Amino acid sequence: MSDEIKRLLARGDIKALELIYDEYSKELYKFIYVRSPEDAEDILQKTFLKIAKKKTSLAKVKNLRAYLVTVALNELRDLMRKRKKSEHKLDLYMQSIDHVSSEKDFSKLHESLKALPADQQELISLKVFAGLKFNEISEVLSISQNTAASRYRYALNKLKELFKR
Repeated sequence: MSDEIKRLLARGDIKALELIYDEYSKELYKFIYVRSPEDAEDILQKTFLKIAKKKTSLAKVKNLRAYLVTVALNELRDLMRKRKKSEHKLDLYMQSIDHVSSEKDFSKLHESLKALPADQQELISLKVFAGLKFNEISEVLSISQNTAASRYRYALNKLKELFKR
């Protein structure tokens, strides 16, 4: 979090929210979009409305980026629960992967990702698409950094194994 954002938050200045939006909204939107493209704009809006209500307490947040992703992730989870879906759809998630060279490879990768447990799918999404580091992922998911790193390694190994088949 920039010094200017900290200073403005400490004063309760609404300009801080504009700066936070300018700095983090694109990355956050991408993270939300790969999880739920049809709801990305709504979830982004709900995320920023929620932090706007808590703007005075944001000054105490140590890692604003991880905090924003946590709020967005909770909004996504709530939405998924309301829809009573047990698994996240990965169709558009797969389309965002640029290095897949053929439709056959795309299909293999899609099936491979769907074969991962939901927690590993979520972790790959946080690492690859939200661009979070393991310490940030550990904050978002309330797990240790070692657990985050291990799950990521397991997921990558499983993906490699499944994709080769």
